[in-house]
Amino acid sequence: MLAIAAELVIIGLQVLPFSPAALKPASWVIVVVWIVLGLALRLMSLRSRRE
Repeated sequence: MLAIAAELVIIGLQVLPFSPAALKPASWVIVVVWIVLGLALRLMSLRSRRE
């Protein structure tokens, strides 16, 4: 439970625009690329399991 609380605090610091630790636009591009890549790989693995 403590790990979940710590994770939420860290994510909150990264996401809130007025935070000194907020992500810059270039960092958001990297985050979006990783999310898209992860979703694409997940979809590919689901499709290969169906066959």
